[in-house]
Amino acid sequence: MSNLSHENWTKHWIVAADSARARLFTMKPGQTGLPEALEEQEDVAHPEGRLRDQDLVTDDAGRTGEGGRVQRHTFASEKSEQDHEREKFARRLADHLDHLRATGKLETLDVVAAPTFLGELRNAFDDNLSRCVKREVDADLVHESSESILRHIRQE
Repeated sequence: MSNLSHENWTKHWIVAADSARARLFTMKPGQTGLPEALEEQEDVAHPEGRLRDQDLVTDDAGRTGEGGRVQRHTFASEKSEQDHEREKFARRLADHLDHLRATGKLETLDVVAAPTFLGELRNAFDDNLSRCVKREVDADLVHESSESILRHIRQE
């Protein structure tokens, strides 16, 4: 965190996320007044991100009966329901982070995300929010301790 000046580290946020959960942190000052730890501000759940495609599809479209038998016909779409839920959560998270930016609470951002979700976040961030990103960590650390997340960020 040595590249953050004293003036702006108070508006530096860290997001650790995967397709089902996001944790948002700010820096917590230590005895010296400089950032020494992460302080969790929010924990956002998206349980649909953990479901499998067949659990997300709820209609009976494609069923036909022939001679007392029921057959299922499925047509592969370009994107699976899991992909759709991952995109939806990334957009929701990006909108929330952009609101923090627009209201002056967020100036810089570190993104720590599972490999499959990091790309979705990049796509969901608009230009203004993308310019705030100072560091990306391609790792699934959302369930790790805040100390472990901070250690990984400092290694980047």
